[in-house]
Amino acid sequence: MPPTDPQLPLSFARPRKKKGGLSVESYRELVGRLRADAARVAEQFKLPPYEFDADRTDAHERYGICYADGRIRVRLIHARTGRPLRYSALVDTVVHELAHLRHMNHGPRWEALYETMLAWCRAGQNWVMLAELGSNLASPD
Repeated sequence: MPPTDPQLPLSFARPRKKKGGLSVESYRELVGRLRADAARVAEQFKLPPYEFDADRTDAHERYGICYADGRIRVRLIHARTGRPLRYSALVDTVVHELAHLRHMNHGPRWEALYETMLAWCRAGQNWVMLAELGSNLASPD
């Protein structure tokens, strides 16, 4: 289950203003939706406590990272265009990093958990769909 205390301030990963970046409101909404979806997946799979937030906007070498202490950071912005990544890609990255809470490698047990978690997300509507976020967050990759 995610901690109930506040997450990192949004100043940690400021929304990018150039090249079609997110407004502060859209950024907050996107991070809030991802946190809600991450909490739903973590609860379903009884994952250990974690802290979720957006990665720095200058983190272009990875889509996400999970630290051994349970901190998870996910990049929201496309490195080249500066636009938000597709929500489906963000959910995939969140699930990838959540699976590392149980297995801190990419071995067979991690892979089996990751595939099971993704299948659960894809079944029904177990995550917030992009249409609910509004067209201002949609962008091609």
